[in-house]
Amino acid sequence: MLSFSRIIFLIHRYFGIGLGLIVTLWCLSGFVMMYVAYPEVSAQDRLAASPYLALQDCCLLPSLDEFSDIAISGARVAMWPQGPTLFLSDEYGGQHAIDLQTSEYLVEITQDMAADAARQYSREFGLGADLALLGTVELDQWTVYQSFIPLRPFYQYQPQDSRGTILYVSSVTGEVVQHTDRNERFFNWIGAVVHWIYPAALRQNETAWFWTVVILSGLSLFLTITGVYVAIRYLNFKRDGRLSPFHGWGLWHHYIGLAFGLLTLTWLLSGLLSMTPFSALEGRNADYERSVVTGRTLSFDESIRQNIRQLSAANIPSNAVSIEFSIIGGETLAVITDKSGERVRYNPNTWDAEVLEQSYFLDIAPRIKPNAGIASQGWITEQDSYYYSRRTAPLLPAYRVIYDDGERAYFNAISGELSDFVDKPRQWNRWLYNGLHSLDFNNFIRQRPLWDILVLLLLAGVTAGAVTGTWLGWKRLTKT
Repeated sequence: MLSFSRIIFLIHRYFGIGLGLIVTLWCLSGFVMMYVAYPEVSAQDRLAASPYLALQDCCLLPSLDEFSDIAISGARVAMWPQGPTLFLSDEYGGQHAIDLQTSEYLVEITQDMAADAARQYSREFGLGADLALLGTVELDQWTVYQSFIPLRPFYQYQPQDSRGTILYVSSVTGEVVQHTDRNERFFNWIGAVVHWIYPAALRQNETAWFWTVVILSGLSLFLTITGVYVAIRYLNFKRDGRLSPFHGWGLWHHYIGLAFGLLTLTWLLSGLLSMTPFSALEGRNADYERSVVTGRTLSFDESIRQNIRQLSAANIPSNAVSIEFSIIGGETLAVITDKSGERVRYNPNTWDAEVLEQSYFLDIAPRIKPNAGIASQGWITEQDSYYYSRRTAPLLPAYRVIYDDGERAYFNAISGELSDFVDKPRQWNRWLYNGLHSLDFNNFIRQRPLWDILVLLLLAGVTAGAVTGTWLGWKRLTKT
C-alpha cells in the first residue's frame, strides 16, 4: 500500500506533466511584462495629441429635450479636427459627441472624419500625415477590454512610418482610442497575452476567460503546494553528505523547489487573487462616498448648457486642450487641462480661476463616513502604500484622510473629487495581490534599478524550478 508521502509525490509528478508548461510560460512572459506594457492610449497621450482649444465660433447646443432624460457621468469639451466638440458619457457607459459649431449630434463618424482625427494624432506623435485605411474592426486582440465596448467599431489607420504603427479611431466619438506598433504587438503576444491567457477569441467571452484563468491558477497552486510538501518531506539529513535522494534534473528541481517553492506559491496565489474569485478582496465601489462628495448627478440641464454657451467669451488659456465639467458639493465646476497635464479649476459661471480651500476637505472628510472618526488627515506630496502606481504616477499633491477603522479616502487637490477610496478588502488586495505579485511593497523597493534586480533574480529562480519540473514531466511522459 502506498504511503501518504508517495501518493503526494505521484500527484505532484503527474500534475506537473500537464501544468508545468503553463507555469513556465507564466514565468517567461513575466520577464517580458516587466518592460513592455499592454498597448493603450493613456490620458497623457491623448492630451499630448490634442489640438489647442479654439472656441471663437463656439458654442451651439441641441435642444434640451434631446438629452434631458439621461444622467451624465462626464462632460468634456475638446477640439476635433472639424472644430470644438462636446463629449458626453452617460451613466450606462454610452458615448455621445456634439459638434459645438453646428449643434448636431455626431451620430455617424464617417471615414473622412475618422481620417482627420487619425491624421491629427499621427502628426502630433511625429508619425507623418500620410495614412492608409486598413478597414474597420469590431474587436481584435488590442481592443478586448470592456472599456472599448461603447466605442466600437473602429477605423484602423496605418501611418507610413517604420514602426508598423496602427491607430484605432472610434466610430462613436471619432477619437483615437488605441495605438499599437510592431514591437508592442510582438512582445505582447509573448508577454501579456500569454501571461493573462488573453487571446481575443477567449477574452471576449468574459465568463469562459474568467474560469479558464481561475481553474488553471487553482490547479497550478495545488501543484506547487504538493511540490513544497515533497521538497521538504524528501529532505534526508541522515544521508552522508546528501540532502536529496534524487539525481540529475530531479536533484536540481528538488533544491530549486526548496529555495523558491514558497515564492512560487505566493506568486500563483496572488495571480489567482487578481481575478477576485467569488468577489474575494474586491471591495465596495464607493458609490455612496462619491455621491456625498458630488451632492447631485451631473445632467445636461440649462445651467451646464449656459456654461458651455459662454465659452466663446471666456478667458480660456491659450495652451488649453480640454475642459472637463463635474459636480462637487452640488455645484458645477470646470477643470481646464493643457498638453503637459497641468490642471486648473475654474468657476464656469464667471470663468475665473479658483483655488479649492482646505476648509472644503475638512468639511467633506467626516461626511463621507459619518460613523467613523478621523485618525489623521492632510496633504501628501509623495505616493504612499495605497495611492501609487508603478507606470503612471497618480495626481499629486492629494488630500488624504485616514479613518479610525483604517479605511482611506484620497481627494483631488484641484477639483476636490474623490480620487480613490480604499476599504478593508481593497487594502488586503493591495498586499496579497499587488504586493506579492509585483513586489511593490513600498516606494524604496519600487525604485529602479533596485526593483529590476530583485525581481529578475527571484523570477529567474522560480523559472528554473518551472523549467526543470516541466523537463522532468516531459521525460516521464515520453519515458526518455
